[in-house]
Formats: sequence, C-alpha cells, structure tokens
Amino acid sequence: MAIDDVVNSPQAASPPEKKEEPKKISTLESVLGEVDDLFNLSVATAAPIAGFALTGNAGVLATSGAYVAATKGKKDSRVIRNESLSGALFGTFAHYTLLPLNYIGSAIRKVAYMIPWVFGANAFYMAEDHLIKERSPKGLYKKFKENYLNIIKKAFMLPAPLNILSALFLPQQYLVAAGAVTGYLFRRFVAGGKGEEQTDKTPY
Repeated sequence: MAIDDVVNSPQAASPPEKKEEPKKISTLESVLGEVDDLFNLSVATAAPIAGFALTGNAGVLATSGAYVAATKGKKDSRVIRNESLSGALFGTFAHYTLLPLNYIGSAIRKVAYMIPWVFGANAFYMAEDHLIKERSPKGLYKKFKENYLNIIKKAFMLPAPLNILSALFLPQQYLVAAGAVTGYLFRRFVAGGKGEEQTDKTPY
C-alpha cells in the first residue's frame, strides 16, 4: 500500500472516538443525596402542617400544595421544599391579614381594604420567596425595584379582581383557599417563564 493511500484512508483521517464513561456516583454521595432529599421533603411536609396547626385554616395546606403543583420546569426535592415552604408562609400571612374582613360590614369597605391588601400581599410574597430561595436579603432591593410595579400590574389583570370578588361573597375562612386557586391558575397558565427562578409568578 502506498504512503498516500495510508494517509488518505478513513482509518487514518478519523481515529476511533473514545466513548465517555458515565460519571460514577460513590456510595457516600448517593447516601448524602438521599439524606438531602429526605430533609427537603420533610420540610415540605412539615411547613404546611405547622401553618395549619397555627391558623386552623386548611387554605394554608391548599396554598402550599398549589405552589408546588403550579411550578413549571423540573421539580426536584429542593424545588418542592422551597415552593411548599413559600406557600405555607404566604397562606399563614393571608389568613391573619384577611381576618379584619370578619369585622368589615359593607362591600365598599371590603373593597377598600382588599385593594391595598394586594399591594402588601405581593410585597410579602416577593420578600419571603426571595429569602427562602436565596437565603440572603442580597438582591432583594433590586428585585423590588425592577419587578414590583410590573407584578402589581399583572396582579390586577386577573388574580386580584378574583380575590376581591371572593372577599365580597365568601366567608373569611375560605378566602385563603380561594387565593390558592387563583394563584395556581395564574402561575400555571398566565405567568411567563418556568421553574422557581421566575420572579413574577405569583401575583395576588
């Protein structure tokens, strides 16, 4: 065989590719991963139960579940933990901040109470959600500056009017569950983006 034939042959031009072996996970890494998953799922379970025990309002459980169910993208144990905890905290907040509706008689007064409540509820959600997922207040001011007004605008496009109407016709103990439903619908079918990195997914 001539030298040119050897140089130009397919075997010479393209040496066989080496197949990359999948990265092996050690037994220790596997155990630590399972422990981490168990911890995350324990927090995800305990948070709404604690909120329900504190308030006696099943809407806290519904809000926690709605946050997890409506989250787009990958749902690993960390995402489930964060969303469940965030929902439990917001559901507890909603329960106590909506209690005054029991003592407000007229529909006009209820509307007057609920409109500023929307502003406060979204501020609370943004703060607690950021602290849970970032574990630090760093970047919170920037997030508010860049996203808060946009979130309020989106809130008044759908969930806020529904929640205000609910306040006019439903007893206070059912308002948290009603908010969980509207939050799920908005988050799942209206809000853009996916996954827990979304910054404006739960207006109220």
